[in-house]
Amino acid sequence: MQNEIEKMPAEDIETAAETSAGKTADSPRSFVAGVFRALDKQGIRYCIFRDYHKLEQPTRDVEIDLLADPADLKKLRQLLARKGFVEIPSWGHAPHRFFVTYHKALNMWLKLDVITALRFGKPVSALEIGLRSSYLDHRTRRELAFVPAAEDKFLVLLLKCIINDGKFSESRLRRLRELHNEILADPVGPDRISANLQKHFGNRLSWEEIDRAFQAADWQQLLAKRKSLRRKLFAGQPLATLWRQVKTRFLKRISPLLYLLRRRGVSVALLAPDGAGKSTLAETIIRQRHLNARFIYMGDNLKASNVGLPTTPWFKRKKKQKRNNPLIKLILAVFNFPNSLLEQWYRSAVGGYYRSRGKFVVYDRYVYDSWINPPVTRMIKKIRRFLIERTCPTPDLVILLDAPGAVLFARKGEHTPEGLETKRQAYLALQKQLSNLLVVDATQDAQTVQAEVIHMLWQYYRTRDLGKVRNGRNGQSG
Repeated sequence: MQNEIEKMPAEDIETAAETSAGKTADSPRSFVAGVFRALDKQGIRYCIFRDYHKLEQPTRDVEIDLLADPADLKKLRQLLARKGFVEIPSWGHAPHRFFVTYHKALNMWLKLDVITALRFGKPVSALEIGLRSSYLDHRTRRELAFVPAAEDKFLVLLLKCIINDGKFSESRLRRLRELHNEILADPVGPDRISANLQKHFGNRLSWEEIDRAFQAADWQQLLAKRKSLRRKLFAGQPLATLWRQVKTRFLKRISPLLYLLRRRGVSVALLAPDGAGKSTLAETIIRQRHLNARFIYMGDNLKASNVGLPTTPWFKRKKKQKRNNPLIKLILAVFNFPNSLLEQWYRSAVGGYYRSRGKFVVYDRYVYDSWINPPVTRMIKKIRRFLIERTCPTPDLVILLDAPGAVLFARKGEHTPEGLETKRQAYLALQKQLSNLLVVDATQDAQTVQAEVIHMLWQYYRTRDLGKVRNGRNGQSG
């Protein structure tokens, strides 16, 4: 990982370090505001598509929808890459493009869902309406970012209810009523929305009809326009609409192949003595939805196992039963050996499958744990260990949670401080054998350790694919 970071240009190293270490923000709000200040500084035309309140009171996992000018898309990508964002593959999700970053000091995710066109339709959003210019030309400035005018927000939400949903939910009706009142209070609001309706739908839908429906709460009158509005949008771009439908379905079908070829996931093996917090850390990583992680236990504990062969529990039960027949004992011993090998290979294959689908894979009790154990004496166990060590794939990262034996003993009260310290030193000695091993100070509080490890995973993912992004081989939507 260090080598990957050394390959980054100086401006990227500086920006990534500032973003992750918290030098540019001391609160989630200031962090998010800093991103939008950078967009403004670069002259990128955008507006918040919905949920402006997420900027004012951001949580630790924020997703913000943006409408952007396609002419600024290249500049937007470059800026977000410098700010530490990763463009996540969005094959089959056009016109959406997803950009994600992780702020280590704030332990916070920020996702930007950027669209460059307004489209409707289900299951494929293929019916495009040319409202982007209206959105960007009539946007207004609020404290932190640009937002669309009330009439533009109203029209898009109304069309979603009619064309996409075929119904008006209570929450959307409440929001539509608020926007309807804002339009009526604006001297130019009705004229603007009337002009847009005339331009895109002719006489099929007018502001007067919409206003009457809202005054009378006659929603069926508007829903009856659904087929007519869909036909009008399709007639405006028939070939482009059909192409979007075909392309979207095709990209979704081949997305597993695209992940395999262009954006694999990341595998990480967690190492730690008892009491270092490995289980809690693994659970935390799995909960990070932007990592899309999967956990695979590689050890012998059946209760902890989540991926394995159905034959393994049977062998475990039979071995516990006392049998005097030497032939049965021999059969169990002979077949248990290949079963244990096949199970480890099967687990590795499952991890490889997840990784080929772009997911993060977290391994516990990986083969490296056996390296610190005393050498085995029985020949069959030697052969088993040799085959497993030679055939298990090397994970992208190995993360060791390190803490003194006395600290580990104080946490769990198991083993002895001396024994735990001996094991700790054995783990630390693995640095000589594993060039991809990263050591994390586990004496810190759990949240700090978790943020540091998540940051390591995300930075590896980002820097590994940085060259692809620079060369245009990123996860573009298509």
